[in-house]
Amino acid sequence: MKTLKMQIQCGTKAAQIANVLLLLVGACAPFDDELDDHTGPSELYSESDDSGGDPTARGLSQNKSAQAPIGTDDVADPAAAALPAATDEANGALQQLNTCVEVRPGAVSRTARQKHLQTECSPDLARSRAIAHARRNARSVLEETCQSQVSHAEAVAACAAQGLHLSAYDRLGGWGIYANGSPSDSALGVGTTAEARLCVVLDDLTDESQSATQGDALCVLDGFRRTLFTAYARARCGVQCEPS
Repeated sequence: MKTLKMQIQCGTKAAQIANVLLLLVGACAPFDDELDDHTGPSELYSESDDSGGDPTARGLSQNKSAQAPIGTDDVADPAAAALPAATDEANGALQQLNTCVEVRPGAVSRTARQKHLQTECSPDLARSRAIAHARRNARSVLEETCQSQVSHAEAVAACAAQGLHLSAYDRLGGWGIYANGSPSDSALGVGTTAEARLCVVLDDLTDESQSATQGDALCVLDGFRRTLFTAYARARCGVQCEPS
């Protein structure tokens, strides 16, 4: 009798467990069905889809929308439409930048030739940094001379010789012209006086540059060699000019 009672109790507990499992399965089934209806593993539909619930139709609707060419009745991206205007504006701003024009060679008493030695693992980096520093060194040496010796008359004459006029704004574009009309390698500003907005035209003396290498265990990507590059630059006094 005792054994029979235990069997009945076990059967009751098993039935209870089975009922709980059935309830859990029934609660989860609607959630799984909802996922299958809307976001299958290879199907994603747009929120504006009005295809009536047909997955095939929804897919076609999505593809048609994605492939619609610009210029049809579809509204184009406002940012893309604004690109031409932005480009025109940038070009206009570029044209407004000043050009550094060398003053008449006899107007000042000197030019400046300076060098800079740069060491880097990368040969290209060593060269570019050496050139940039040599230009700045030459500018610094000549700055005081330009400020003290360039007169207003010489500044106006320098601009006029290139078909330009003296600029009232400090907006140097980074390029220059020698007094003979040939372009320089670069230009840097040297301040403003009562006479004009000044600058220097710069010439990279590439024929005088020097390069050497030495062993360096840290330069793994460059064959364990470090580059030592010496660049030279010459600066000449100039003034900032703008289109007439």
